[in-house]
Amino acid sequence: MQTTPQTADRLLGDIVTEDLRAAAVMEHFGLDYCCGGQRSLGAACQARSIDPGTVLSALEALGPAPDSDQLPSEWRELDALTRHIVDTHHRYVRTSVPAINASLDKLVGAHAARHPELAQIRGTFFVLGDELLAHMMKEETMLFPAIDEIARRLRGEPSNGPGMFATVLHPVRVMEDDHQEAGQLLAQLRTLTGGNYDPPADGCGTYRACFAELRRFESDLHRHIHLENNVLFKGALDAERLLG
Repeated sequence: MQTTPQTADRLLGDIVTEDLRAAAVMEHFGLDYCCGGQRSLGAACQARSIDPGTVLSALEALGPAPDSDQLPSEWRELDALTRHIVDTHHRYVRTSVPAINASLDKLVGAHAARHPELAQIRGTFFVLGDELLAHMMKEETMLFPAIDEIARRLRGEPSNGPGMFATVLHPVRVMEDDHQEAGQLLAQLRTLTGGNYDPPADGCGTYRACFAELRRFESDLHRHIHLENNVLFKGALDAERLLG
């Protein structure tokens, strides 16, 4: 059950970590809870000229968070969370990027004469997908194994040997910078698609399906980055400090 009262000075990332349903509220108001998760609700609202009281009312209307909408307790183990991210979010990106690229290629071929913005959408998404695939490989081969080692040390289990990093601080900051770039590309996509991935009135079924998948991709990537920036990376750095 949610017990912490929502106030304008609470961090966006903490609000969503406590109640996953809050992510939909943040997205509705255009508040960045993933890359901007360490910003207070009040500061984020001020930057977008939004009345924080309106957002707080929407959050309060959610009511107490049921167990199903809180972070699973097993994710308190850092290596369980890295596995979840890889098995769920990384797998989704690897599957959806080529499918969306193919759909955008079809749309450009069929509709670019009437909708020249499609070429920009395709180009922006191609860059985003390409960067994400390279980013995830770095996480899976370098940073996540180091975080898994921290989890083993926390449990007092035998070490797998000296890690690649003396501290995960630098690679975490590099991954956070990558996330910031991904967030900027997502913002460009949202602008290019009319602000909410709404297809034009003359859009065919493929047009509507592709834009719906782009919206889903954005939502999944927001959750993905939130789990890394505000839960996994924060937990790993806290654990490193604890272990000394």
